[in-house]
Amino acid sequence: MRRTTTLAGLVAVPLLATAPLLAVSTSASAQTVVDATTSDSTVTSTLRLAGSNGFVAVGTVDGVEQAHTNAATADAVLHPEPGATGPLVIGDRCFSPLNGPGLPYAIVIDATDPSRCLTVRTVAGADGSLRFVADDALSPGNGLTLEQTPGSSALRLGDAGSDFDVVTRGEFTAPELTETTITVGSDLAGTAQPGAHVVVVRGTDVLCEADAAGEDASQPGAWSCAADLQVGEHDLELYGVSAANQPAGPRAVHVVVADAGTDPGTDPGTDPGTDPSPEPGPDPGTDPEPGTDPAPGVDPAPGAGSLPGTPSPTTAPTPTSSPTATAALPDRLAYTGAEVGTATAAAGVLLGLGGLLTVLRRRLRRS
Repeated sequence: MRRTTTLAGLVAVPLLATAPLLAVSTSASAQTVVDATTSDSTVTSTLRLAGSNGFVAVGTVDGVEQAHTNAATADAVLHPEPGATGPLVIGDRCFSPLNGPGLPYAIVIDATDPSRCLTVRTVAGADGSLRFVADDALSPGNGLTLEQTPGSSALRLGDAGSDFDVVTRGEFTAPELTETTITVGSDLAGTAQPGAHVVVVRGTDVLCEADAAGEDASQPGAWSCAADLQVGEHDLELYGVSAANQPAGPRAVHVVVADAGTDPGTDPGTDPGTDPSPEPGPDPGTDPEPGTDPAPGVDPAPGAGSLPGTPSPTTAPTPTSSPTATAALPDRLAYTGAEVGTATAAAGVLLGLGGLLTVLRRRLRRS
């Protein structure tokens, strides 16, 4: 019985010693990687009350900050996509969850922390207009719809609700120039937000203006104008005004204007029809003496089919073995020497203890 116990202990000790090695060599394929990224359902737009000329923005009326519908310049509005829920942010303000029925205007708060904002659901109409319905169980305005207060331009939560048209989509940035190297007489051309007004300026002079193509055009956002630039280099600035009257710019651009007879993309010192690469020269080597056939890789002795000073046939290069590609070990299979050394040392200590226990048992039995 004691011998069986001793053998079992000796078997268990190596298994315990190799356990750290098994843990270290866990394959990367056995590890589960969780993608923590989530889709963002918030979009940026500018809005206008359906049928009105003003834009949605936040302003101060009688000393009170409120969202209204008759602004000359729209604020960027961050809102959920149709069917999604989230905060409705106008500029840097959002609606408070304390909003409820019967208020003359909606309470707006700082939107730095979106979790403090009222949650709304965006509903799309058949004509593309949008409605925003409060979807916040903790708010007294839950289920009410954003609307314009009767007899006022202020926005509030009510039963009727209002429709809002999308004026522009996405953040508005300054126009861009497509080509910065042109010839005399060519127009400047570029891209901008669809429907934006583009202004090209040099110093304090306005060189030209243009309206970018709308969203329904074959090339939405394309624009061009005649700046009448002369040969040389010009530093220009591009400004833009969106369809919601939002300004953007300036965007600095450097334009090079070449003569109409010169291709601005060709190096004048290079003839495009000439191949600049040199033709291969004659072989500097000397043909072997007629009638001789030297063995490959062996230099013939002087006088044996070759003249003194004549180069010997070139010895074929010894093939060089290509370096062996080292396969990259996945994650924890490429464990360090320190980890293996620690596990090996632990195994040695445990094996030593097993041997010591065996010797003590035998002495106790003999005694």
